Amino acid sequence: EHYYLLDSKKTNNKLYLYEKWYQIDKMKSDNELLDDSQPNKLAIGLEGGFITENQYDIIKEHQLIVILDNNNIERINLPNNDLPEYLLNVIQAIIDHSGMKTKISVNTWEADNQLIVSKYANDLIQLPNNKKISNDPSSWTCELSGDKHNLWLNLSTGYIGGGRKNWDGTGGSGAALKHFEDTGGIYPLCVKLGTITSNGADVWSYAPDEDCLVVDPLLPQHLAHWGIDIMKLEKTDKSFAEMEVELNMTYDWSKILESDDVLESISKPGFVGLHNLGSSCYMNAVLQTLVSIPELQAKYFNARDNILSTMTNEPQNDFTIQFSKIFHSLLTDKYLPSESSDSNSSLEKNIISPKMFKYLVGKNNQEFSSGNQQDAYEYLLYLLDIINRSERTSLNRLQS
Repeated sequence: EHYYLLDSKKTNNKLYLYEKWYQIDKMKSDNELLDDSQPNKLAIGLEGGFITENQYDIIKEHQLIVILDNNNIERINLPNNDLPEYLLNVIQAIIDHSGMKTKISVNTWEADNQLIVSKYANDLIQLPNNKKISNDPSSWTCELSGDKHNLWLNLSTGYIGGGRKNWDGTGGSGAALKHFEDTGGIYPLCVKLGTITSNGADVWSYAPDEDCLVVDPLLPQHLAHWGIDIMKLEKTDKSFAEMEVELNMTYDWSKILESDDVLESISKPGFVGLHNLGSSCYMNAVLQTLVSIPELQAKYFNARDNILSTMTNEPQNDFTIQFSKIFHSLLTDKYLPSESSDSNSSLEKNIISPKMFKYLVGKNNQEFSSGNQQDAYEYLLYLLDIINRSERTSLNRLQS
């Protein structure tokens, strides 16, 4: 009620649509209960990938709020056919409006779509083929360590070396990268031998300006140079995407969390999460950090009433109000579950989806308006610049 009255005082509006949304556990069909298939590709929201569909249904209730004299409020439950037709049409148009959902696509993301064609592929240097590599996977061996798994063939030199050692100690010998460095860094493209099929293979570019999985459109020719016929090979090792999926599904994250302690679930202001809007973890990390800073809390949380009373006629484009909404959502009990809620339920608790904020901040930036992964530090610098420019004209609004 506080917000209706605040806006009514500012605009003299008397009618408001109140929407209450709440979650109920979704009833699953017999087929869904039987389907326990696991992800087999590094994808979000696509067949074979990680499913992002909500495990609950949204129930929406609506009321017409009428501001009467002396700031009294009358609530009229909807639908109500006794209301004028024109008013009913306006109400229905607001209810049907899709809002940020049409502006931000959060449902699909697939790692394969991120692959670039290596700039080194078309003019790849290949040394004289003084050795031939067998099409028999059992004969492949790391030339440094003797390992038989996680083997990468340098497409320029024919050298077979182990993959990089991972941050947790697993992985290969690192011989493939060492060979790239020892040969002057001029032979960047390597293929993971166990992933070669007639449909392609994992190709990594060690070049500093790429250093990622890439596409080699001439891979069959480059492999044929060393005697490998892709039509004769079958997959014998996990692809990079499969390894990523397996890590996400099976890794014991307690190794980096509180030394295996049993952690207590906390539900209180300041411990509210942010929904991943499709590779938006970089934004979420930055927002959680900024919200924890007392000086920013004084501006965007403590001064919320003043911010609301001075907001523009287009609040969706008002950075100050949208940033304040983030503080209010994370630092109050507005999005906390009720004491009676079931802790084992699939309903989302302690979490919000900052879709409007993401759209507003990123709409003038090609990278941050996309659903691609981004660097948190770069986003922080970009956001601080927006905050600085906004505060030049809105300091008076940030006084509590």
